[in-house]
Amino acid sequence: MRTGASTGLCVLAAMLFKKRLNMTLLVLANLVSAPFTLFMFVPFMRVGETLTGSAAFPLSVQKIRSLIWSSPGKIVVALFHSMIGWLIIGPIMAFVLIKILTPVLKFVRAKLPDHEKEDPSGPGSMRMGTSRPTSMC
Repeated sequence: MRTGASTGLCVLAAMLFKKRLNMTLLVLANLVSAPFTLFMFVPFMRVGETLTGSAAFPLSVQKIRSLIWSSPGKIVVALFHSMIGWLIIGPIMAFVLIKILTPVLKFVRAKLPDHEKEDPSGPGSMRMGTSRPTSMC
């Protein structure tokens, strides 16, 4: 199972926005996004390498295995390059997604029934003073 900073951030977001977020769906979305995170590692690393002017990190299994034992610092540098790529591309992706998803979500929200006008005690319940019991006499 995948754990880490993203799970912690999801829990924090759920605690901050507890009235607006469903914790179960938030964690499920986090877990479903794991393949995307792994898929985007190499492009982010390449962006970081380009920005820093570094040589490309070898991506064959044999070369990575040999680097683990001979010079693990190169793997740390590759991770650092990926973080740089994420820091550059992440905010741009977030901006684009916000611009695309905000109108879509507003449209979907407008189509949903308005729950704020409903009785807060729930459907089928009676508020005190709204109905009088009938007498048997």
